[in-house]
Amino acid sequence: MRATKAKQQNIFILADRADQRVYNRVIDWLKPLHRNGQINVIEFEDANQMVYELETCTYCIVLISQNFINSPLYFEGRLMELFNHFGVLPLCLVCGVVDWNKTCFTGVQWVNNPETPFSKLRSHKIDEYLLRVSQRVMEDPTKKYNRW
Repeated sequence: MRATKAKQQNIFILADRADQRVYNRVIDWLKPLHRNGQINVIEFEDANQMVYELETCTYCIVLISQNFINSPLYFEGRLMELFNHFGVLPLCLVCGVVDWNKTCFTGVQWVNNPETPFSKLRSHKIDEYLLRVSQRVMEDPTKKYNRW
């Protein structure tokens, strides 16, 4: 009897190009899962491609910074509507200081405390959060967490 292969998860990573350093670290943490065929990482090109790719995804890792909020990828605050429409679970990583009163990010599962963005953390603490993300993308997306 042959073992059946688990369905591959499509993971979309959404970030502004100015946050490339954090983006590269996220990719490094997901590489083993990608290499084993457990996930397929879909990288962004532009806002139009993003809408098309969201249809196929289970999770979207969002790297939030003021650069991201100011970019076309933010969809003028309609990003959460897109996630809800396509049934995508956003995993939000706060990379830099953001004026939260002017964002659409309410009711999301934060990976790190929005008051303590990655820009204020030491490298080993960021790695702890990225480890959690790499573990979370392999779990059932309907599972709810009170806190990370």
